[in-house]
Amino acid sequence: MKLKLKKLASLGLVLAMILTVCGACGGSSGSSGSSSGTGDTAEASVLKVGLDAEPNSLDPNVSSGEGSMFVLMSIYDRLWTFNADGEQQMCLAESYEYTGDLELTVKLRSDAKFSDGTQITADDVLFTMQYGNTQASAVRVLGSIDVANCRADDATTLVIALNNTDPCLLENLALLDVLEKAACSDGNGGYNSDAINVNVVASGAYMVQTWSSGVGITLVKNPNYYNADKLKYDTIEVSFIGEENTRLLDFESGNYDIIYLSNSDNIDSISNGEVSNASLYTVNIQSIGGFVMNTIDFDTFQDANVRLAIAHALNIPEMVNTICGSAYRVATSTLLPAANWAYEQIGDESTGVYSYDPDLAREYLAKAGYGEGELTFTCRIMDQDYNKALAEAAQAYLADVGIDMKVDVGDAATVMSEMIGNQISFGWSNYMGSYDPAGLINSRLDSAPANLSKIGTPDLGTQALLVAACTSTEDQSVRKPMFEQVQEEMYDLATWIPVYESTVNYAVYNGVSDDLKSTTQADGYLYASNLYQ
Repeated sequence: MKLKLKKLASLGLVLAMILTVCGACGGSSGSSGSSSGTGDTAEASVLKVGLDAEPNSLDPNVSSGEGSMFVLMSIYDRLWTFNADGEQQMCLAESYEYTGDLELTVKLRSDAKFSDGTQITADDVLFTMQYGNTQASAVRVLGSIDVANCRADDATTLVIALNNTDPCLLENLALLDVLEKAACSDGNGGYNSDAINVNVVASGAYMVQTWSSGVGITLVKNPNYYNADKLKYDTIEVSFIGEENTRLLDFESGNYDIIYLSNSDNIDSISNGEVSNASLYTVNIQSIGGFVMNTIDFDTFQDANVRLAIAHALNIPEMVNTICGSAYRVATSTLLPAANWAYEQIGDESTGVYSYDPDLAREYLAKAGYGEGELTFTCRIMDQDYNKALAEAAQAYLADVGIDMKVDVGDAATVMSEMIGNQISFGWSNYMGSYDPAGLINSRLDSAPANLSKIGTPDLGTQALLVAACTSTEDQSVRKPMFEQVQEEMYDLATWIPVYESTVNYAVYNGVSDDLKSTTQADGYLYASNLYQ
């Protein structure tokens, strides 16, 4: 087993599930107003944000994309959130307690109101869960909740019945965007999706003022929000510019206070000071990607020597640095990103998890009984991000040690369906998770629904340890050693070859970063509702 390396102090604990952006006022061009946000000056304060993709819906159960997440988290509030240090911050809820082995009672704050002035009640939260329970996207959030037996005892008391104990329950409930029952119900026990999507009644800090399709969305402060008097901005103008170079030029011209960046060259231009009075704000998120081998349904990869041959044949740091540049960082653990509290460093950014050693790769290949050109398989991959280019680079490295890997590229929906159906022998896994490591890696359990990331049972002891770590409700001091041991044992199993960790990058005008840090939450998002005066 490879010796562990000491965890680098520079790898921050900033946690995430999906990418989005929020920010604070820039100062280069006067694009933002100078008001304190209280509305007592002539000019209202305005934050201008440039994103890459427009929401496809304002229904939190069906919406997707970066622009969607920013808008949703501005207009909907949640029971609570977790900050970047994993500390719980109460929002609509003021307290909770376990009132039974499988029962959680939540007390709502009495001053919480929707944008139409009506009180946010336990019945609204119950309705939100019932609606979410009909949507595939909410399975992860509600998976351990017995929605049918949850109840609202009074206006501020919600009793949540559970199917089973779940170490991720509180983190999952922190993802629940609360809807108003009166506005969204069809009156017949169903849901008025048109009302949810068009006539939005906000539970959060901001309301939708205008939505110009293909252009942008203007958000204004919700006067009934319980912390409305503390909000820093009266208005947030969100524009959607798909072409990143155009977005950056608009930023340089002073049209935005903050923009989202994903292109390595553009990230470097901000980081190197090529744009005056601007700086780069980077968030390390809980996302890790790499090549995965199906050890369950395909004989080819059931021999650990084959898997280790492939792992040592790839020069991961060179691949990531050359292809991805500043957009990603080299993965240094076999299972978890450095942002996670259970992360165990196995390699470093100069070597990756598995050192590049072609001679060692050939030795493993010979142990598996393969000669030059005799091991042949196909890498089935989605044509998105940098993954196609990484697969093609891997193809060249493998050819150098006598392994013939073909690259077959497909659209995301088709490839995802094939992954779920266990039709892929070798592919790519990119997964994100909640603050708790179990929420990040429980798809690898034997009991999980079919997916390419499952470890299978090449080592029953590792699988048993993984089950124990992912199902325990003990505190971190008990669970962390279990996750660390799993990460160490995964090195020898080599069913998955970690390649990169994702980061989120923003160009901001000087002075904005301090405000941004105050908004960073455990899910990786930056919350407009936390931008206080």
